[in-house]
Amino acid sequence: MRSPLHLAAFALFVATLPACTAVSLTGDAPSESGSDGSAEAAACGPVFDAYIAFADRCGYHARGGYIFRPFPDTSEPDPAAKGNFQATCAALAKRRGDRHTVAMWKRCEETLRNATTCSKVDIWEACGAIAGGRKNGEACASNDECASRSCSAEDTGGKKVVACGVCQPMGAAGDECGDSSGKLPPCGEGLHCNHKERMCVELHSRGQDEACSHASECSEGLICDYDRYRSSSFCKPGRTEASSTYAAGDRCSVTFGCSSGLTCQDGACVVNRAEAGGLCSGALCPSGYACARSKGDDERRCRPVAQLGESCSTRPCAAFLTCSESSKCVLPVQACHE
Repeated sequence: MRSPLHLAAFALFVATLPACTAVSLTGDAPSESGSDGSAEAAACGPVFDAYIAFADRCGYHARGGYIFRPFPDTSEPDPAAKGNFQATCAALAKRRGDRHTVAMWKRCEETLRNATTCSKVDIWEACGAIAGGRKNGEACASNDECASRSCSAEDTGGKKVVACGVCQPMGAAGDECGDSSGKLPPCGEGLHCNHKERMCVELHSRGQDEACSHASECSEGLICDYDRYRSSSFCKPGRTEASSTYAAGDRCSVTFGCSSGLTCQDGACVVNRAEAGGLCSGALCPSGYACARSKGDDERRCRPVAQLGESCSTRPCAAFLTCSESSKCVLPVQACHE
């Protein structure tokens, strides 16, 4: 039985990498001339299967919403989903200096299959923290083309062709970060972008009762918790995100004990499902549908999706596709022009 997926968002994750929390980088030698993408597409098939198994168990929690941008919502994978994901992998591989290599995808697959918890950190390191082969000052369209993982081009997630930017150094502690256009560089290794202060801060540097925007800023044993009396978040003792969520099949006693997208039923966490056309906030839509609003209806419902090349003016795009500037569903691979 399948559980909630955020497939389109996962494609955006690997295609555009809008990272704000930096981790150590490892990579394979970049290609100077690019690849035809066939080997990478083949390697991505098992990655797709492994990610489905991971998300089946971990629910919406597996999508890592603090990394991904808003996108057509969760659904059962339709028959084209795997092909769309593999096509994205092939398109990435064709870029000069790209490091989304067969070896990298195999490491990603292994990490997904061997995950013993629902933590997103290991998945991000293996599948997302990929640096390209372009040096500072060289033209780029997206962060993952640069060795620094920072490109000054506008980040639209492949929705439109943008003016080329240049690879630039990552932000240092105290540097400004977090603009909506993506033009400011992501924070460097060991740093996190505090979006409230719009500044790069050191990981785990904030003590109890100090202001925070994410748990990674708090010292070990502390979580970033919202204080409604002070209308802000502060580092406080508490359970970690991983320890406070239950995966599919785990025993539970209350609904909020399960991961997002799962519900507690007969003492166990199970998938929270929605029907075609039904309300779907926090629920899994059937294959061929996505949870989205439409013109004239602000309710989030399971709506039919558009496939590659089809119009998305009135329908959300299927998994691993994005709606382009011309209202066509395209692969989410950023491109630029001089």
